[in-house]
Amino acid sequence: MDRQTSTATTSPWQLAESNARLQVGSLLASVDLLQPANGLHQLSWQNASVAGKLLGVTVAEQSATPTNLATASIDKFVRGGDLVANYPQCESQPFTLHIYWRVAAANSRLIILDAIVSLQTSLLECFPKAILTTELPASETWLVPGDGSSPTKLGQQLESNEPAGVLLRGAGNGWSYLEVTHPDDLGEWRVANSSTTKIERELGGEFQEKGVIRRLRVRGAFLAAENDLEVATQVIKDFAASPPPLTA
Repeated sequence: MDRQTSTATTSPWQLAESNARLQVGSLLASVDLLQPANGLHQLSWQNASVAGKLLGVTVAEQSATPTNLATASIDKFVRGGDLVANYPQCESQPFTLHIYWRVAAANSRLIILDAIVSLQTSLLECFPKAILTTELPASETWLVPGDGSSPTKLGQQLESNEPAGVLLRGAGNGWSYLEVTHPDDLGEWRVANSSTTKIERELGGEFQEKGVIRRLRVRGAFLAAENDLEVATQVIKDFAASPPPLTA
């Protein structure tokens, strides 16, 4: 079901059928709600194309290989800065999945995007898991600690459950990209550097009681490369202090 609840004058999102287009500040992106694993793709920063994707979502049960979401009869709509997709529980996907891609703030030098993912099941026994994936070309990768200590340059890979951000410096176009999990929602996350830099974050995978909602909040931010580490540290601090999101 489609519910277009915002107009072009009030929302940076335009939704047609299952395809959404984002235009905010210097950033352009697309989202195909029938293929949420691609997240925000067809990216452009300051009129220059950026290969890769942001905040793609796949699901699985327990330790199983991630599978495609059940996309029949999804409820999808735009409200203000939110693009929302609700994927209903079915036989092949024994839990509901709610995804918000939210424009949290925007100016000429900083675009903040939040991905809010919620899992819920009506079954007495279920082990749902969601995986968020970002993959971008980067000339450098930095770990930005959540405690305000000095950032450090990363090597080829890292696996962690610590509250820290990952900052990617683009190979061109003067952009950097920061991504961080909210400290209240920490799970495992990992970074791998090769021809591109891939960031994966996991929610769930263990037993989840009927009716319980499990939520993962991830903040991504495109920012100008100048003073990017200082800006990233402040973005992480503000995110940690932010109240729980309003979703409906």
